Amino acid sequence: MNHDLKRRWIITNATNLTRYIVSKCTKENEPINNLQLQTILYCIQIEFVRRGKVAFYDNMEAWKFGPVLPNVYYTYCGFGANPITMNYPNEKFPSPEDRKIIDPIVENKRKLLPWELETLTHDTNGAWAQTYRSGEGEYSIIPRELMM
Repeated sequence: MNHDLKRRWIITNATNLTRYIVSKCTKENEPINNLQLQTILYCIQIEFVRRGKVAFYDNMEAWKFGPVLPNVYYTYCGFGANPITMNYPNEKFPSPEDRKIIDPIVENKRKLLPWELETLTHDTNGAWAQTYRSGEGEYSIIPRELMM
């Protein structure tokens, strides 16, 4: 692992970031499902890694249908494919500077259909595909270095 990424500043943990995203989408009457949430988290992490930071230290794994943060997946899997309509009051994360990066990603990706999300994350040159390798790497951690 690139130790420079470990030493750089971090927004929050994935749980707090997830609560921010879910609350934002619920408040804006555009709730998202678990697949959308996972894709949004993946895209946010990629954007931060490309800037030499990490959005969260939790590891994403390469699952069959795309990148997944298991703890987040299991928290919301009870919703199935239905929208997650929860609101977490008083979430203080992320900072206003981080929201400038996060909010456009959330607002863009939540509009995509499931097959569009799959196309986005399954790019053959992308970190998920390089890790998943047609199933050989299923449930393997997606290295942040591949996200660059």
